[in-house]
Amino acid sequence: MKVREMASTTEGGAELSRKARRDPKIIRSVMRETGIAAGPVASHSRNENLTIKRVYAETKPRPDGTEPLTFMPVILHQAVLWLTSGGLRDRETGMPLSSEFQTPRSEASPAVPKVCGPHRSASHGVGGILYSLARLARLGIKDDRAIAFANQAANWLLAHATAGDQVRGLYFGEAGVALALLEAIRGGLIDDGHWVRPYLYQTFSGELGCPDLIQGAAGQGVAALQAAHLSAMSGPVGFADRCADFLVACQRRDGSWSSPENVIATERRDSGFADETAGIAYFLAVHARLRASETSAAAAVLAGDWLLAQCDPKLRSHATAGRESWPLWCHGEWSIVTALLALHELTGDARWACGVRSMLLDIRPEQVRQADLSQCLGLAGLAEIYLEAARVLHDDVWTSRAHEIGATLAGLRRTQDHMTSWVIERTDHATAEIMIRSGSIAHCLGRLHAGTGTRLGMPLSIDVDIVLPTAPLRREAPAGQEG
Repeated sequence: MKVREMASTTEGGAELSRKARRDPKIIRSVMRETGIAAGPVASHSRNENLTIKRVYAETKPRPDGTEPLTFMPVILHQAVLWLTSGGLRDRETGMPLSSEFQTPRSEASPAVPKVCGPHRSASHGVGGILYSLARLARLGIKDDRAIAFANQAANWLLAHATAGDQVRGLYFGEAGVALALLEAIRGGLIDDGHWVRPYLYQTFSGELGCPDLIQGAAGQGVAALQAAHLSAMSGPVGFADRCADFLVACQRRDGSWSSPENVIATERRDSGFADETAGIAYFLAVHARLRASETSAAAAVLAGDWLLAQCDPKLRSHATAGRESWPLWCHGEWSIVTALLALHELTGDARWACGVRSMLLDIRPEQVRQADLSQCLGLAGLAEIYLEAARVLHDDVWTSRAHEIGATLAGLRRTQDHMTSWVIERTDHATAEIMIRSGSIAHCLGRLHAGTGTRLGMPLSIDVDIVLPTAPLRREAPAGQEG
């Protein structure tokens, strides 16, 4: 079945004609049959009519002739239901279980479920599932079950927020959990309270450790900037400044940083986003723009020059010390684009935009055959990059490419009992994590559905319209770069 046919197929497998998909009565019928009418968002006629108008608007043909994702609201509501109630759950706590993390080269049998947990982390645990629900809630996609689960998950996360349970970092540490809780407050899923300020102080204090985005200073700095925005508290801004100073001080003279020893990369320096130079450059570029920091800007530009030097003359791939090039968001060549976009947004220099276009133009949507569908290792990550490129470069060609991937992801969904999930490569069961499983696809489709007006950024990142509370500018520290 073609992608466009898959995208227009309903749960029972019957395809609706274009005329039928423009009929409000048929749209209401499909919404009821697929469970969308069961939630409080669709229980009021006014909200239902607004949803139908949005669905109707999406049936208009696109300029490029691609089939619109007509029933995206239905898919997203079903995904929310699955995130709150579906999948493998811990019998004692009711929290979702996490899949065993595997690298692209892992040898794993799909016949044996590889699950563990529940974990707290934003990348591979309950924190990330709460984060996914909160981001969708900010787009107006929530119901009573989402609110009930969010409060249960928040209580579970905070009950384990002791020194013994906490680790450092954005993806696997407390900074990511803090973002999930703040996003849930912003999305109206949980209530604000007096616990927020001391919890944030506890989260954004202590040693910085390594420089990377996963568990080091770059990731904690990104989390601190977004936390300041979501909470309207200036305290995290000072911590983000401290992260930036730390990164500038340990940057090598060539613009790179040393990778931590306990990550996928085997070389000491590499150019990927999650645990390597691209992610660090991204944070410094964002910090420089938001805090008017010349020191961060200079370090980010130096890192960007190093990233471009790792690419071939046509900027189509990258490799370091003979390492195989991976076309992935977290650890591969796609990840460099995110840093270059942040640099272009900071400086307006055309060479960063040229690098982005040269690299992305080499990836044809019809030629993408990535088996993994997730944010970290697959198609959802590429679609998020396309959306970021469309926003920063003001070029709709990247929006169209993102929608092509969205149609594929929608067509590959698995729906049962009015709940929608996705089975990711190397497993035969669905779990809900934000970076490597169904949560990432729900987040991606939510941004696609919201369109260009959405202010949400990439997962575990900053909002497009981020506004920092007033905080004193720190004294610029001299760059003390390593050899």
